[in-house]
Amino acid sequence: MQWCMHGEQQESGPIADSYLVKNLKYFTACSYFERQHQHKLPRIGFYLGMYHGGVLSPTTGQLRPDVTTLATFHSQDAARAYSVGRKWFFTEAEEQERRYTEGSLIAQLRECTCEMVEYDEPDEIWFYTIGGLLGHLSGHLFPLTELDRQMWATIFHQYKRTNNKNTRPRRLHP
Repeated sequence: MQWCMHGEQQESGPIADSYLVKNLKYFTACSYFERQHQHKLPRIGFYLGMYHGGVLSPTTGQLRPDVTTLATFHSQDAARAYSVGRKWFFTEAEEQERRYTEGSLIAQLRECTCEMVEYDEPDEIWFYTIGGLLGHLSGHLFPLTELDRQMWATIFHQYKRTNNKNTRPRRLHP
């Protein structure tokens, strides 16, 4: 987070959705998710910290007034899942499910990442999964808005229209 707030990325705003996907794929390629490399997994916190650093003011440490999302989205799958993740956070999650520990978050990322690799999931699933996670995490920073409710209604209607439950991507759940 400090690097994003005070380093080269200072004042550049939210980090792209692809940043975490790219780095998780790198972790997989380096076999960091295998048991013998568990000591390297806390580095994931650096990548997540970059997202938080991108939305906080380096001078005040508070949310920047011009920022409304935790990430920028170049993938429609990530953007859609971000909204779904926020919906889960605000409407479905129990209080204890809204809080992550470093260990629980890393364990979930490890499990999902290894599963996506095992099943050779396409990029759309990677982006959907990471978008959902970022949506969950955004709930602590950004309050529920009317725009959120409108997005949820749009997504619901699109899903209902296609009514093809077999093609629904997985979501990352606590």
